[in-house]
Amino acid sequence: RRRQRQMCIRDSSKTINKALKTTNQRLDNEKLKQAVQMITESNQIYIFGVGSSGNTGNDLEAMFLRVGVQSRSVVDPHFQAQIASLLTEKDLVIGFSLSGRTKDTHDSLSIAKKNHAKIIAITNYQLSPIAQLADVVLQTAIEEFLDGASLAGKISQLYLCDLLVQGYEIENNVNSIELRETVLRSILDKSLD
Repeated sequence: RRRQRQMCIRDSSKTINKALKTTNQRLDNEKLKQAVQMITESNQIYIFGVGSSGNTGNDLEAMFLRVGVQSRSVVDPHFQAQIASLLTEKDLVIGFSLSGRTKDTHDSLSIAKKNHAKIIAITNYQLSPIAQLADVVLQTAIEEFLDGASLAGKISQLYLCDLLVQGYEIENNVNSIELRETVLRSILDKSLD
């Protein structure tokens, strides 16, 4: 049993390392720069995703907040559609879908596209329906669709999120230490001694 557990841990570690390495190999630095520019120039930023991808959207919202970017992660498809119907060309939606075929996310991004909002898709497949709606596609790396809710898929998405946030910090000369300190101070009294 112990040996089996060790093999499982080793396999999991290899899968995660491979996902990160492959995501990095697929990274198009020019597209990353375009995405950062879109974030910088947007009036409002919304993040759409459902299921595990919705959870990653929540993570990105928190990551953005720590560098002074206010965004809103929306995981309910009905709210996504309603918000998308009010967007303009000055707004941005970041859509998460490892498969690139999530119907709810696709439907909401289609509405945003009709209203001329900018779209960044974070997906595994460049030619997927969701990727086709996007102005910029940042490609994740999972071996197969069944790994979609896996830790490797999540880490692949989070890696791209981290690059977006770091890119924004660099592009906008953000003093992230000062901002993070300000955010941290706002929640220090939330801890019980």
